[in-house]
Amino acid sequence: MFDIIMYLFENYIQAQSMPLPGAAVLIDELQSAGFKKLEIQKAFAWFAGLEKISELNVYNRTIPANKLRYYSSKERNKLRLVGLDLLLYLERINVIDALAREKIIDRAMAIEHERIEIEQLKWIVLMVLFHDLDRHEGADPDLEWVESLLFAELGSETIH
Repeated sequence: MFDIIMYLFENYIQAQSMPLPGAAVLIDELQSAGFKKLEIQKAFAWFAGLEKISELNVYNRTIPANKLRYYSSKERNKLRLVGLDLLLYLERINVIDALAREKIIDRAMAIEHERIEIEQLKWIVLMVLFHDLDRHEGADPDLEWVESLLFAELGSETIH
């Protein structure tokens, strides 16, 4: 499923291919590329979940500003220390806020893998930030800078 999410993000969303092809065209393209229909449906559901939490502002009312975030054991096991360190670091340097953090955690937990690799989490961060670009008036984060920060400078080091 994550491979499909990455494929769609890189080829359509990040590339800003407009207009987006219809679902039937995308499904045919993905099946032609060798992806299974069930995995394609799961990837579509993942993007629908991102859209839903953004539209509903699910976390907007429940996040106290400047408070500590307690991670459940399920979140700690799935994101691991290196993932939690990454989120904390990104919050501290104001790349993400508490709302974006919660969206990132939500989307990471929606991935069916038992554990999220740090590279996967970095891509989820970019997808959430990119998805929310047009939703925040006046906010225009430099996503190229964020991408280089995530993939070039941080590498696979643990962030403190």
